[in-house]
Amino acid sequence: MTYRVVFRPRALVQLNRFPADGLDALVSTMADVTQYPDDPLRTRPLAGPRARQAVLGDVGLVTI
Repeated sequence: MTYRVVFRPRALVQLNRFPADGLDALVSTMADVTQYPDDPLRTRPLAGPRARQAVLGDVGLVTI
């Protein structure tokens, strides 16, 4: 199965104010997540069956 990243409109608006180092971390993290979506070293499960969270380097978290 192939995965791809799709940002919802609200997330796209937030990306306009995203710091450059955060954007680099986001791209790198999302590339990892699409390659290895269930790897517990890259993401951790949340309450929902398809919800996961990933660390963006030293700058924050992203909910997938």
